[in-house]
Formats: sequence, C-alpha cells, structure tokens
Amino acid sequence: MNCTEFENVVVSIARDEVIEAAAHQESLEHADGCPRCARRLAGEITLSEAMSAMIAEDTARQAPPYVGKMLVEGLRERTIAGRRQRLIWIRRCVTGAVAAMLLIGSALMLRKAEPPRSRDAVTAPADEEINGVADTSGEVTTAGGRHESGAGGASALRADCFRSSRQ
Repeated sequence: MNCTEFENVVVSIARDEVIEAAAHQESLEHADGCPRCARRLAGEITLSEAMSAMIAEDTARQAPPYVGKMLVEGLRERTIAGRRQRLIWIRRCVTGAVAAMLLIGSALMLRKAEPPRSRDAVTAPADEEINGVADTSGEVTTAGGRHESGAGGASALRADCFRSSRQ
C-alpha cells in the first residue's frame, strides 16, 4: 500500500468503521513503516475520540427552561398572526362577494326596468272619459248628469281612440 491509498482509508480506520480485513491490515502495516501516515492516523484517532466524547457530553445537556417557554410563546404568536391573516382574507373575500352581488343586482334591475315612454306613445283617456261615460253617438254624460253634445267631433274621436286602445 502507498500513501495515496492510505489517505483513502485512514478516516474509516480511525472511526472503527467496517472495511475489508486485508485493506485494514495493509493500512496498519503501512502506518508502522511510514512516519507521515502514522502521524496522520494518530491525528484522526485523536479527533474521532474527541468527537465521541463531545457527543456523549451533549446528549446529557438540555436547554434551560426559559428557552422552551420562549419557543412556545413564539409559536403561539405565529399561530395568532396566521389566524389574523386568514380572518383578513376572509373579510376581503366576503366584501368582494357582496360588492359583486350588489353590482349584478343593480345591473339586472336596470335591465328589467321598462324604458320611459314618450308622451306621444302614451294614449291618455279623453276628457269625456275622465268626467263621464262616452257613448257612440258622441254625447257624453258627465258625473253631474249633464249631457254634452260631441258633434264637434274632437271629443268623440278621443273617446273612440281610448276605447280602441283598451281592447
């Protein structure tokens, strides 16, 4: 084995990882004969032992109680802020929906409303119809029982127009 091949397996040997038995034996024999690789192996073993001791020491450690309280309070604040954001979003959606319904309702009401008629298109009842009952002879009986002659033609014509528009 040469120094380059030893570099490829030195970390595995120092950490006691599983490697082939022949490669493990050759690496240890190379480290016995090469002072540079022996120092490298010793340094890796020291580093691995220090890391193992630190890991064992850290497993016994716990965070102080105030850290847990701070974490719980932080999570509570985030939850409350999330709820507020959802409520704001829901309110905006409801407001938009109501506005849309009002717009659609207004448009439908305007669409269904009949357009105003011109004065010429509206057939007004004749004066005689308002005051009394007209007959076909042109005479009108008023509410006071008085008879008026419609021989002049204008009143009788209006009364005929009114009757024909009602039929």
